[in-house]
Amino acid sequence: MSASPPAKQVIVLHGDSDVLKRRAVQELLDQLLGDADPEYAVERLWAKETGLEPILGALGGFSLLAPERVVIVHELQELSNQDQKRLAGPLASISPGTTLLVTTSPPTGRTDRKPRLAADLLRAVEKVGEVRDCFSPGDRALPQWVMAEARLQGKLLGSEAANALIELVGADCDRLAPEVAKLALYVGSAEQISEDNVRAVAFRAADSTIFDLVDAIGRKDLPTALDLVRRQLPKESRPGTAIPLLGMITRHLRLLWQAVTVLKVQSSLEGEIPEDVRARLPEDPNLLDAIRGRSFLARKYAQQARNFTDSQLARAMVRVAEADMALKGFGDAQWEDRMVIETLVIALCRR
Repeated sequence: MSASPPAKQVIVLHGDSDVLKRRAVQELLDQLLGDADPEYAVERLWAKETGLEPILGALGGFSLLAPERVVIVHELQELSNQDQKRLAGPLASISPGTTLLVTTSPPTGRTDRKPRLAADLLRAVEKVGEVRDCFSPGDRALPQWVMAEARLQGKLLGSEAANALIELVGADCDRLAPEVAKLALYVGSAEQISEDNVRAVAFRAADSTIFDLVDAIGRKDLPTALDLVRRQLPKESRPGTAIPLLGMITRHLRLLWQAVTVLKVQSSLEGEIPEDVRARLPEDPNLLDAIRGRSFLARKYAQQARNFTDSQLARAMVRVAEADMALKGFGDAQWEDRMVIETLVIALCRR
């Protein structure tokens, strides 16, 4: 027996994860249609390709072969603002027995919880429907999501292995889900996916080299750090390419400085942190949020923090500020991006 269908006639599935949106659509189809044949009951449209008129036609249509119909419109934010406003009125008079499922995405790199739709259309949705969140879980919840994903594949995956997978692949459900499926296939009849399995099989994200670079700086491993800079910033790199890279270096140094602060009062980052120390740590980036539930990260930051003193980190932040100014074209010397970052890395790795 299928679950009770949703009461709302319009449901907007908004988020950054295609995997979560696809699964939400399928779950709603199962609830709405039961055993009905989706060939007659479901109509799929892609807003960018079809435009407004086919969407309006689908909402006013009916099927003699399916008492319940579902119209799915993918990526509705791709419609022009004018067409979105025109769609607002018809939402109040969708054919009986028809449910509209809409998917929307925030701009690339953003996590806006409110769909970027015309105000008139959003008000219409609020009257007859609802918006559901389909964003990748945050840092704290993501390891649990990965472990649950492994259980869907019939496998067990511990927290250390889950965190290792996130470290390698990135905090992105759309990349993590197929990697878990691949790992389940790789271990075959074995019940458990180990951390060694993860490190042997998982595909490293394109930005993994950035994390390798900041780790090399944290270890004060100058040869490795310079090699990684040259891989990230080939000679043909355009001006400004290094600014995001500098942002990652800065974030890592700030986390290391927090680790130095904590390690002054206790020998490890894995124990309970005194409240007065917690209060001194900034909110963004916050070391305790970064390492929560990730003991391998706590150990890594503790090891790297022991390579720096407060005064060294203070000077490092001055160097970072100087590099930022140079990358933005200020100052007398007009250096290419790679030269700016190489000079910074040499200073940071000096023992």
